[in-house]
Formats: sequence, C-alpha cells, structure tokens
Amino acid sequence: MIVEFRPSMSAGRLAEHLKQLHLREYKQRMMEYLRYFQARSQQKSADSARLFPFSAPDDVDGYNDQTISSDMVSEVYQEFYERSRQEESIKHTRTLTGECISTDATFKAPKRGAVVVNREGKRYNVGRGGILSIINERSEIIAWHLCQTKEGEELTEILDALRARYSLLGVDLPWGVISDDCCKSRSSILLALSDTSVFLDIFHCIARYTAVILGGCKNRLRGIVSRDIRDSLLKEGATPERPALYWSKEEQGVKLEAVFQKWSRRGGVWSAAAPKVHVNQMLHVRQGCLTRPNQHIRSDGSRIEGVNRHWNTVVKAVSSGLENFLALSYDFVLRKNIRTAMRNSRGERSDFVDSTFGSHYIGLVDDVAKLWNLLYEESKAKGREALGDEKFLPLPELQDIPSGEVFGLVPSANMASFSGNIKVEDEEDEPVISADDPASPNTEISQEAILKSLDIDPQLLLIPLESGTGDKTAAPEQSLRDVDTWSCHGPDPILHKDGAIIDAQAASSSSQSDVRHGSDVPVVDLTGDNPDCDQAAQDTICGDANLPNAASNGRWLRGCRELPDKAVEDNRQWKTYQEVARWAPTPGT
Repeated sequence: MIVEFRPSMSAGRLAEHLKQLHLREYKQRMMEYLRYFQARSQQKSADSARLFPFSAPDDVDGYNDQTISSDMVSEVYQEFYERSRQEESIKHTRTLTGECISTDATFKAPKRGAVVVNREGKRYNVGRGGILSIINERSEIIAWHLCQTKEGEELTEILDALRARYSLLGVDLPWGVISDDCCKSRSSILLALSDTSVFLDIFHCIARYTAVILGGCKNRLRGIVSRDIRDSLLKEGATPERPALYWSKEEQGVKLEAVFQKWSRRGGVWSAAAPKVHVNQMLHVRQGCLTRPNQHIRSDGSRIEGVNRHWNTVVKAVSSGLENFLALSYDFVLRKNIRTAMRNSRGERSDFVDSTFGSHYIGLVDDVAKLWNLLYEESKAKGREALGDEKFLPLPELQDIPSGEVFGLVPSANMASFSGNIKVEDEEDEPVISADDPASPNTEISQEAILKSLDIDPQLLLIPLESGTGDKTAAPEQSLRDVDTWSCHGPDPILHKDGAIIDAQAASSSSQSDVRHGSDVPVVDLTGDNPDCDQAAQDTICGDANLPNAASNGRWLRGCRELPDKAVEDNRQWKTYQEVARWAPTPGT
C-alpha cells in the first residue's frame, strides 16, 4: 500500500489514511462482537453472557493497535527505492530510443525547493538549473537529469551518453531534435549529434505570440488569434491516429505574415512588444525551424510540456526533500513509460513491456521470465515440452544495456570546472618524471612545463651560477613581488641592491638621482625610452662593451634578453625571477 499510494500523496497524508483504516477495522471488530453477543443472547438455551466493554485502540493491555508514522512511511518507501525501483527505472530507460526526440527543461521545480533565508532574513533562490527531460516520438522519457545550471554544456553531456546508448543498441541516431529555443541550443546539440537537425516546436512559437497580446488572457480574441497562428504553420493538427502535417517554410512565412498584418489592422490585439516577437519568429520560419522533413513521425513539442507539468506536480503536490524527490522521480519515470507504452499500438512497444500487461513491477516480471526460461530449457532438453502448444514459449527478458548512464542527480563535468573556467587535466596523460634518469625524454617535457608555470626564461638555464654565491641570490621578498618581466622598452622599475624599487624614468632624471635610501650607487636606465639613457651601459649589457668596467663603477643594470657568455665572470651573479635578469656585484668589486 505504501509503494502504491506514496507517489500520489505525502508521507503524512498516507500515514493519516492508514490510521483511519486501522480505526475502521477497530470499529468493525467491535460491531462483530456486539452482533455475535446479540445473536447469542437471543438463544433460549444459551447461558447468560456478560457484556464486556471494548478497550481503547491504543491500550497496551487491551486492543493494542499501533499505526504507522509518517517517518516509517518514508523509510519503507526509501527502502523500496534503493532495493528495486531505482535499478528497475534505470534499466528500462536505457532500453528506449527514438527517431525524433524532444528536449525541454522546467525550472519551476528547483525554484520552489531551493529557497533559502540569509542572515538578514531575506529569502532568495539559489537554484539556477532545472529538470531536463528528453522524450521520443512515443512520449516516453528516454533521459532526465537534474541540471545545476542553464548552460548548454550539460545538455551536451546528456546527449553524449545518449549517443553511446544508441551505438550499443545498434540503432541509428535521431534525425531531429525538437527544442523550445532551437537557435540557442543548436550548437550544444550538434556537439553530440553532429548529423541531426534542430527544430523549434509549434507550442512555444504560438505561446510567444499569445504572450504579447494586449490584455493577455483577458483578451476575448486570444483564442482566435492563437488558432490563426496555428493554422498558418500546420496543414492539419495531430490526432490519435496520425501526426500533424506542416506547411513548407515558404508557405509558413506568407501565411504567418498575413495573420500578423490582419490582426494589426484589426487593432486591440497586439501590444507594443508584438513587432519584435514577430520579427524573431519570422527568422525561425525562414530558416526552416518550424518545418518537419519526416512528417510521418510525431514531432510536435506540446507533448513534452505535459511531462513538465508532471514534474512540477511531483514537486508541488508531494512535499519532500531531495532524497525522497529522487525516489519519487525514478518511480514516476518508470510508471509513466510503462503506462505510455501500453497505450501505444502493439508494434510500438517491446515484447518485454507487452509481457508486463501494464505492471510497473518489472523487476519481478524479469525474474519470472528468467526462471521460466531456465525451466523451459531444462524441459526442452528432457523432451518434455508440450508439442503444438503455442503458449509453451520462452518469455522476453529485460535488456541490460551497459551504457553507464545514470539519471537524476548526476555529476556534471561542466559544473565541476566552474562552467569551463577551470581546466581539469587528466593525471594519466601527464608525463612521468624520472628522478633516477636525468636524461629521460620525459624530463625535458616536465622541465619545460615547470619553467612555463614559473614564468622563467629557458635561456637562463644556460648561464651557470658561480659556486659560493647561492646564499646571495635571494632578492628581498617585496622586490620579487614587484618585479616586472623582461623589457628593453617602457618605464619599468629597477631593483636597488638594498631592496628599494625606483622608477626607471625617475631614476635617470637628475631631480631624483639621489633617492637611493642614502646610497650613492647610480642607476642606469636601459629601457631606451629616456633620452638621457646611458647608451654605453646599454651596449655593455648587450655585449658591445666590457661588462666588468660597468660593474666596477657599481652600476645596477637591467637590459635586453640576449646575454653574452662573457658577462658571467668572477665576483658577480645573475638574479632571475619572472624572466628578469639582474647583475649584482658582490662586496669588494
């Protein structure tokens, strides 16, 4: 009873119903006792019997009736979900395909359940995603995910998994995808299904026109306008026997324009926002988004709107947490798919679904089929089969498609990378660094990666550091943070030997030549932008002059990237940080 009625009501309501059934049984037993006592007392030969009062329903020493609580209802249903319903729903959904699929997302459900209260007491919604559903031409749900964002990358992930399922089943990929926003989602769909075509559903096209009608639902012409727009796009509407028939895109453009102009001349229909909507929808018409190449297959998008209403009913009518919501969702998908398949013709449903006779306990049906087939093979091997009996045949079993698909709340690679802002590297593809073999080819690759990550010029690896100066190469912490990259152009700061940072242009001017923290060491500007630049010193650092002469004057130099080998001599060192090289004389030079 809990399994059957929990999807249609909350746990508290179901517990109350069970309590009422217990009380009804309590009163029925009381009535049975009284009638039996009355019948016996009317018998003359019977001994006089004493009438005893009934104890209270919750009397431990008496009737001792204990009804179930709402918490126990939730626990029982959750146990049913974990043991059988989730696996049954996933296995059955993996067997479904379609030639033309429709996709849509409803954002009402997460908005209702993701309202939180901040410290100031204000309510706000933290849910940005929704329930994304994909149905086939038979209105069966073939995939559904709880998306965390509204981005198209999550749709691509779902369709990638769907493509793997089609491959395992040996079925051709769908020729068309119907969407409520075809041009926006087309790129995301084509990333997974490159050979498919993306179309706009008629339902949303009509809804966009009716949304800009003056007065909204109160306008008495709203229904007539909606019917005219529908007739301008469809030759005939869908019926239970056949799908809808569409006009060509040329005919749709002419007819839709005529309808819009007709009601524009009539007046009192379109609001000021209508022309913009009309231009947007006419673009869809000219691109062929509202046509269908295979009109013998149902491809109208109004069917998936019914699925969205079901999803919202699950959330709104049955209040529950996320865990119970997932259990209800798996149950809803399986029940709906079985019910929908049984309404279709015999040729549109599988043999296994036909063998269920509409029962959604497909795990039990599959176990019965497997045991029957086992006994059938044993009887057939022993020659005990009933010859000529058409009913003595193996039963169809539920297919187990190893596509690895999981529905509902699943991890998203797009969400894990913060909408693609963080690139997640595969650790297996990283080269292995061999510490024992410096000549390993992997070492060169890793070395390049390390230098790139630290923004170090690889040419500096060719310059040896003189022994005994390792303890003098560390620049002050503040200086390293403020150091720029290599440059022979532009006013970059120059690192002073005591850690002071002096602007390059200001250093070359006479007005600020003494600002050295009390030091008399001159600063040579090598940027090339200052007319007073010491060209001789710049030539020196580039290899055109004798570097020790400049060093003996105690000058602090920074310059171009190409460093000569002769620049590395005794009693001097080269500092490196973020592609910056500085030559600093040791004391005594």
